[in-house]
Amino acid sequence: MSLADVERKVMASAEKEARELLAKAEAEARAEFERRSAALRDEQRRRSAIAQAEAEASAERQVNARKAEYSLRLLEGKNEIFSDLFRAVADRALGGQGFDYGRWLAAQVRQACAEAPSGTFHCTERDRPAVEALVREARANGIRVASQPGLMRGGVYLVGDGTDLDLTLDAALEDLRDELAVSLAERLFGDVPSLGEAAEHSGA
Repeated sequence: MSLADVERKVMASAEKEARELLAKAEAEARAEFERRSAALRDEQRRRSAIAQAEAEASAERQVNARKAEYSLRLLEGKNEIFSDLFRAVADRALGGQGFDYGRWLAAQVRQACAEAPSGTFHCTERDRPAVEALVREARANGIRVASQPGLMRGGVYLVGDGTDLDLTLDAALEDLRDELAVSLAERLFGDVPSLGEAAEHSGA
């Protein structure tokens, strides 16, 4: 399973949950609009046609502002849910048999060797033999390999003169998570006016 497969699994799970939350936000906004519309109907009986249209437009602007504010709060909370969801799905996907970690690791090492002629590769003790073999294969004589104690799960981290290249598995997953969070926000909330825009229109 590639990182692209992980992306598709995460997006499918996160989008389903987020759409349910968005539907709830839209229902609340619509209920608020209906309540305001009912109040306006009473007021409209005592006002002219121009005043009626003006009041209705004002109510709509206020509903849009409320919807934008609620959606913003929803998205902020969703980001935390999405992070947890992404971590769980990614861990399950990477722990399966489909993800070719060896091929992915080789690609990271070759990329780093091509970008930096010298430095130190930090990697897990488990990956050290494979990384050393890949460095020899690339004839990168200026690069040495050192085990990195700690929480690194995989990949390599290259440190050298003017070089600080993070090609670890965690960094790759973090980049993917950020990209998916932005994509999810655009797909689910792209048609919702921003809070600033809604506030500007409500004050017009």
